[in-house]
Amino acid sequence: MLDSCHGQNLLEIARESLQANIGAGNSKLINLMVINAVGIVERELASREQLTHCSENIAKASGNLSNSELCSSIRAGQFDGDRHLYEALHESTMLNARIFKPPSTK
Repeated sequence: MLDSCHGQNLLEIARESLQANIGAGNSKLINLMVINAVGIVERELASREQLTHCSENIAKASGNLSNSELCSSIRAGQFDGDRHLYEALHESTMLNARIFKPPSTK
């Protein structure tokens, strides 16, 4: 269930953006994007064990269905009322929300 490394993709995009915009007038926007990407990668790497745990829980609760099979089964109502899958998906969603959108530091 664990998707390929999001962080690696973010770093590639950040690097390409920096390379493409060297000398451009929008460097502040690019710098902020890179800072955000690096923060996401740091949180993702720090959460690797938890991400694996979540992925294993979802696989166990779904009977090891592939992502597409699980989505189709959920749409078809085959997991309506399944508390174990709900809890596994909720845990994964909350973890990913903390990785990709951390709390405000105001």
